[in-house]
Amino acid sequence: MSRIRPIPLAFVAILAFQWSADAERLSLKYGLTQPFYAPVLNVRWAAPTNDLPRTVMVFHLEADEHPEVTVSNLMTIGRFRLSDRVMSFDREMRFPKDVYAFRAADDARTLVYFPRQGRIDFDNQVAFHGPGSDEKVEGVPDEAASLKLALQLLPQIGISTNDMVKAASGIVRCVFPTGSWGHTDKDSGREVNFIDRRGVGFTRSLDGKEVDDQRAGFVEFGNDAALGRLQVRWPALRPKGSYPVATPSQILRWIREGRATVLSLSGPMNARYVRVADIRKLTVTGIQPRYPGMDEDNPPKFVYPYAFLTARAEFGTNDSEQVFLYCPLIAEGLPKAQRPAQAYFSIYPSSRSHLEP
Repeated sequence: MSRIRPIPLAFVAILAFQWSADAERLSLKYGLTQPFYAPVLNVRWAAPTNDLPRTVMVFHLEADEHPEVTVSNLMTIGRFRLSDRVMSFDREMRFPKDVYAFRAADDARTLVYFPRQGRIDFDNQVAFHGPGSDEKVEGVPDEAASLKLALQLLPQIGISTNDMVKAASGIVRCVFPTGSWGHTDKDSGREVNFIDRRGVGFTRSLDGKEVDDQRAGFVEFGNDAALGRLQVRWPALRPKGSYPVATPSQILRWIREGRATVLSLSGPMNARYVRVADIRKLTVTGIQPRYPGMDEDNPPKFVYPYAFLTARAEFGTNDSEQVFLYCPLIAEGLPKAQRPAQAYFSIYPSSRSHLEP
């Protein structure tokens, strides 16, 4: 009978070290990106670099230093009592000890706060009156009123407009998504639509650079301007250090090495699927330093900047497409190269869509 050989502790230590090292690298694996690699890739640089900074910051993710203050303010905002705190919302999943969760006994209000991730999820469905409700939809604030209310609320949980992306005019950049429903009027036969909620989404800024999340701070209001939803992805970050920005030649080398990813989009129709190997020439036409959004399931130890590149991919005569690449911006935390045998991605909308029947 053969014996099971024990795994050497040194080997286990090597695996643990490798996992830790990978966890501390820049990750460019988004849900809408694909590896961008071909054994021979003709890539050129034509992007202006006058506005690029010489150095950029790397940040260290930290837990909220004073979670009790944040929780106290959240309890006031959501109208919770200490007796509303729970350890789970169902029997099968309990929250970790360092997570604060609340559920109101008198209605459907819930709140979960993850101090380590800077994550807040507050939900109050009673604020929204949808189809089938006996109550009318009234008092839903317009964009100006929603913005004012949101900017009064967010500082209570430590979010300042100084840390938000601004428009060219200097005003905070926002998105205003709405929720609506409708019905057919019995008397006139016309379709009547009601906006039953209006939200305000804010994008975070780090070191003057945009973070990939238009709703890093999101507030939604319903009837009579009641708070219906608060979603925050705003972790506490401490500067780790400042690092030199790569030169264009370094960035081109990283692209050739397979350290970049490409945005891969599919629309309702006419998305074009291509191989990286079929690109005859790739010309980088624009560069924007950014920071990635945080992976909620696997929060990183460090937050690294990256380069968002606009490029023109030429496939043949009179056949070119605009593509978008995610690429390292500094040598610190350089991601591993991805070199699949065949790298594919999709382009939407495609410049050739109008040529298809």
